[in-house]
Amino acid sequence: MTSTLRFEIQTEEMPEGNRLSGPYVLVHVVPVIDADPYIEKFKDYPFEALEVYGFGLISGEIWPFNCECGTPGCARINEPTLMTVDGTSVRWEFPEEPYDYLATTKDGHSKPREFVFDRQQYVKVFEDLVVELKGLEARHGKISLAPAQPRILSVDQTVEVRRNFAEFRRIRRAALGDLDHEHMLFVVTSVDGLELTMQISDVVFKFIWDHCPEEPYDLAKVQEVLERLGQQLRVTPESVLKQMGVHDLSASLRAAPTAAGSYGEDDDASEKNWPVPYCTDADSPAEHLEFWRELQRSGKVTIRPRGY
Repeated sequence: MTSTLRFEIQTEEMPEGNRLSGPYVLVHVVPVIDADPYIEKFKDYPFEALEVYGFGLISGEIWPFNCECGTPGCARINEPTLMTVDGTSVRWEFPEEPYDYLATTKDGHSKPREFVFDRQQYVKVFEDLVVELKGLEARHGKISLAPAQPRILSVDQTVEVRRNFAEFRRIRRAALGDLDHEHMLFVVTSVDGLELTMQISDVVFKFIWDHCPEEPYDLAKVQEVLERLGQQLRVTPESVLKQMGVHDLSASLRAAPTAAGSYGEDDDASEKNWPVPYCTDADSPAEHLEFWRELQRSGKVTIRPRGY
């Protein structure tokens, strides 16, 4: 059965804040599917309207909802939504977790997680939304879509960045394959047997930031960097360790998951047995910096899924 999609817009007048320049209007875009707001707590789990619009009519993985802080994992959104596009329809398939409790009816039952939209209606509702957002921008001068970004871009600029980022994600998946997953870990083992981990996705963004710090990305450069990184992660992962900055290592690596499966949940407890602080800077004691330099020189790297 074909579903109908439309959007409701809620706005908030925001005073000047620390992260944003001057007063602005915060815009919440609420997707309504078959006359029902899909997630009632839209301020807690904002819909990334321009990210979905910028992804385009291409089958793939989208992240339509976010945490209010801007980090999906904070809301336990660890799996993407699958979008399948053909000549007449657009299909969304939400993962069971966490949508089984994020999207619920008034009596507490989970809402459907799969919807098929008419392609023409889907395109028009997004195009109409962009027109409405531009109208808000013309009236208020500055708007930001929830979750608020560190800087305010125009609607057109935001769409350009989102389209660029969607293409970046496609390049990343092609270059990294099965390594391109939030559960994949970069595990460093010291000569003393101490295991430290970071997510592969964090490694990727550190390398991209070093080579392509500006958005929109230079996609040709991104492809070159990611193809080389993917090859190194599979064949010579120690070479990736040696290319990272010492302060990046101390800031990013954490104690490996415990037997119970926790992951960086009790940093204070794990730090009690550490010879150095997790984070260092240029003024840190020489012996602390040397610990991380030695780890970089002699650490052994493995790539594995979280929980193994």
